Amino acid sequence: MQAVTMSIIPGRMLILLGLAGLAHTAFSVIQHRTYLKITEQEFTAIPQDITLQCVLSLLLCCYGVVKSTGRFNEIHATAQLAKRSFDSISNRSSFHIFRHRGQVLHSQQASEVLTLNSQTEQSEIS
Repeated sequence: MQAVTMSIIPGRMLILLGLAGLAHTAFSVIQHRTYLKITEQEFTAIPQDITLQCVLSLLLCCYGVVKSTGRFNEIHATAQLAKRSFDSISNRSSFHIFRHRGQVLHSQQASEVLTLNSQTEQSEIS
């Protein structure tokens, strides 16, 4: 457990460093646009050094995310599924919905049956 925690910390540091680089890139673009407005020059493109900094910061963030995920599980989950019964594997309780249109349809049919019964009772009485 200690080794997994120790490998996560450098990954998180890389993420923070990459996010700081992206924030600096955004600030540099804003500063460049302001400079162009002051000097009344036309904006054509972002300078290459800012673009390179953005790409490198993004790659640093991606690498940090991969390093901070910890230990991956196997694709074949046979070891995890061997401990569970067949009934519990297909049980997805989050998909059980008890408030659905069946209630409305049932209540409409019940009201129609009640109105038909009351109409037939009234016709039998008269």
